[in-house]
Amino acid sequence: GGWSEYILSQSNHFFQFFVFFYFMVLVFRSYDFYRLLKVGVKFWYLPVVVLIFSIFSNYGGGYSSFGLYPFADLNIFFIFLMVLFVSKELNFYLKLLLSTLVLFLMLYISSRGTMIIFSIVLVYFIWLNITRIQLYIVSLIIILAPMVLAICLDYNQLDEVYAVDANTGIRIEFLRAGMLQIDMDFLTGQGFGGPYRDFDYESYISHPILSDEIDLNIISNHNSFFDTILRLGLVFAFIFFYYFVYNISRKPSKLEGFLVISVTIGLSVDAWFENQLQLVLFAFCASVLFYIRGGGDNEL
Repeated sequence: GGWSEYILSQSNHFFQFFVFFYFMVLVFRSYDFYRLLKVGVKFWYLPVVVLIFSIFSNYGGGYSSFGLYPFADLNIFFIFLMVLFVSKELNFYLKLLLSTLVLFLMLYISSRGTMIIFSIVLVYFIWLNITRIQLYIVSLIIILAPMVLAICLDYNQLDEVYAVDANTGIRIEFLRAGMLQIDMDFLTGQGFGGPYRDFDYESYISHPILSDEIDLNIISNHNSFFDTILRLGLVFAFIFFYYFVYNISRKPSKLEGFLVISVTIGLSVDAWFENQLQLVLFAFCASVLFYIRGGGDNEL
C-alpha cells in the first residue's frame, strides 16, 4: 500500500523500452534489416492486404482492428510505410498511386486525427526533402505546442476546444493539472510513485480521470515529453530523447526525417512511451533510426 505501490507501474516502460530497443537493434544488425525488406517488390502487397483487412474490420463505425483498439491500425500503417520507403524498385507512378491511396484511406477510415496527420507527413516526405535544421525546428514546435496551448488558453477558449473535440480538451487539462504537480521540480523531476496530476486542480469539466486518486496515479498525461520531465527532470529527458530520436544526421534521408517527425508527434500527442502497444512501435522506430545512423544504409 501507500505511494510506493505505483512505482513499478509508472516506471516499467523505461525497462521495457531498453529491452525492446536492444533486441531490435541486434536483430537488424544480424539479419540486415533493409535487405530483408528489399527482397523484392512482390512483397510490398502484403502489408496492403493487411491494411485492407483492417479497413473491413473497422467498417460500420467500429473502432477495433483485430480486437486491439485503436493501435493495431497504426502499427499496420507503419509497416506499410516502411516497405514503401525501402522499396526502391517502386517507380514514380506506383509511389504516386500508393501515397494517394494511403492518404485517402486514412482520411476515410481513421477515427483518430493522429493517423491522418501521419498520412499527411508521409506524403510530404515522399515528395519533398527536409534539412537537419528544419527537422529540429519542426520537432520543437510539435513538442512545445501542446504545452503552450495548456498555458495560454483561457476558459472561454477551452470551452470552444471541448465543443470541437472533447478528447483534446481533456488532454489540455491533463497538462494544466500536471504543471501544477511538477511545480518547481522540472529540472530534477519528482521521481516515481506520486500522482501525474495535482489533486486540487479545478477542472473545466467534472471527470474522474482529473479527480479520482487512483486514476491520478495510473493514467499518464498523454504527453511522453512532459511525463518524462515530470518523473526524471528536464536534463534527463533532453539526454534520453536526443540520444534515441534527435541525434539527426547531417544530411537526413527521407526515411530518417519521416521517422523523427512521426515519433515526435506520437510522443507529444499520443503517449507512445507510456502505452504498452505503442511503446513497441516507439522502440521499433528508435532502433531503425539508430541502425540507419550507424551506416545501415547510407542511401535512404
